[in-house]
Amino acid sequence: MSSIDTSQYVFMAAVIVSLIPAFCAILGGWMQSSSATLQRRGSIAMLITIIALGVTLLVSAIGRAVEGSYLIAGALGLGVVLMALAGAMSRTNLQIVNHRVATGESLELTAEQRRRYRLLGWAMTALCVVIIALIITNVVLGVVGVLDAA
Repeated sequence: MSSIDTSQYVFMAAVIVSLIPAFCAILGGWMQSSSATLQRRGSIAMLITIIALGVTLLVSAIGRAVEGSYLIAGALGLGVVLMALAGAMSRTNLQIVNHRVATGESLELTAEQRRRYRLLGWAMTALCVVIIALIITNVVLGVVGVLDAA
């Protein structure tokens, strides 16, 4: 078994720190609050989390590519794309909440906006499937490499 090196500890710490705004929003009940101001605070916290995770994944993907772990680097790179798509969805949610704060009434999305929102959701799902497949492939190749060496 190989031990965890320092870069992996730094990655885990960065992910945990990146998730702090989301934990605050979820545990504080901001996302489900009836107050539009709290909902806006929750949407902003989620957007900050998405950006922080995207940067963390990007830096880690570059590090893995330099090390030669191309499958993991690819999975992390797709994670960056996933965070960009999540940012687009979060931006739409923030627009809805901001409209509610400003006018007091709910913003209805047009048919095109709803279609785009659903398309983003499907794209994110497809990316998650590809990322999981890359990680599984990396694990299988690692096991096969260990078995061949024995």
